[in-house]
Amino acid sequence: GYMDGGRSKRMCTFFKGRYEMKEISMELISGYSDFDIGEYEQKRFFIRTELDGHDFYSGLKINSDALFSNQDLAGSLFINGIKNKGQRRYYLLDEADTLHDVTNASESRVGIRADLFYQFNDNAMTIEVNHDQSVLESSNFDGEMKVRRSWFSIQDEYEFSKKVSAEVQGRYDSNSAFSDEGSFGAGIMLKGVKGWNIRQFFSRDFNAPPLAEKFMDRPELGLKSNESLSAETGYTWQMSLEKSFFEKWLAQIKTYIQKLQDGIIVSMDEEGFFYYDNADSIKRQGVEVNLTWMPFEKTLLKAGAAFNDVKNEDTDETVSGRERLKYTFDLEQKLPQNCTFTMTGYYLWWNMEEIYHSKERNFLFNAKYSWQPKKSFSLYGAVYNLFDTELYWIDVYPNPERSYEAGFEYQF
Repeated sequence: GYMDGGRSKRMCTFFKGRYEMKEISMELISGYSDFDIGEYEQKRFFIRTELDGHDFYSGLKINSDALFSNQDLAGSLFINGIKNKGQRRYYLLDEADTLHDVTNASESRVGIRADLFYQFNDNAMTIEVNHDQSVLESSNFDGEMKVRRSWFSIQDEYEFSKKVSAEVQGRYDSNSAFSDEGSFGAGIMLKGVKGWNIRQFFSRDFNAPPLAEKFMDRPELGLKSNESLSAETGYTWQMSLEKSFFEKWLAQIKTYIQKLQDGIIVSMDEEGFFYYDNADSIKRQGVEVNLTWMPFEKTLLKAGAAFNDVKNEDTDETVSGRERLKYTFDLEQKLPQNCTFTMTGYYLWWNMEEIYHSKERNFLFNAKYSWQPKKSFSLYGAVYNLFDTELYWIDVYPNPERSYEAGFEYQF
């Protein structure tokens, strides 16, 4: 189980297949999971919850490397569908055997996406079109709710010389649950400026939050829905720098500043429940540094750090619940007999409110050992959460304890 005295069971199946022809390939993915999670005691909300349900998803992608027999033109078509259904049962802690409330929720979504890629000399263009429709059912409202989302985007990159290139992009979103918005961006890439590669990009952004934040209550998290919730819009400037040192070091530095209108924050109502709300103005800024080092021919080390500052400009307060500090670590060691050992680790600080009883500022490590006797076949064993570390943003969903996995991969 995830918590003391709790229990959890999840059964999953997954399938992925690929078929290649001369100029066309097809990929099929499909998955199903059935879950039963119970015995959650949320003492601060005086309830115990049980949750069960199932998820199903599938998708078919068709790729063409030479559309209409044109080697400069490529395209893909992706058809996908999702179906999930769940039920939550609530019991009052002082009446543990009495069912207090039941909520049901389900979502069905069908979508189609088409991509077109054009490459000619120094110019590369990408056009994307997407449309999907969701049908929501929930105890929070009567009947069905249909949500339609469509977007169209175009991106163009042009290389003026080996050292200078530029890109522009535009996108239009239509979302029946939120609003219709246009966004755009433009950037420039400079290579070899005293050994540095420098990229600057400016954009106007649009972000629609998950539908659950707008329409569905989550009492076990202390969250209520907010049907007046709006999408975020804003402007972002970002810059990245990259340079190699002594043939064995690679340094990457990224920084950004973002100004959001209707930025999404977490507020509290008079009953002590949280809900997602819009602030008039949110300012985000941060920096990320990554270093890659190859001390030996078969050893690769990576380390990174990122700091993110988010402030509500209306109150000049730091916004909690946003990832504020992150460290990452990666080790890859090639071994004899086609074996590989990898270890990854990360450290997180979400800056959560005390009521969430989070476990933050800890390092969590995973390790994996693999053997590939043939190009088409490999075996692996993995240990997740190697040192049994607690790292989670809310005590309702603590991270799993140490776990083990073994498997094989075969390509035919």
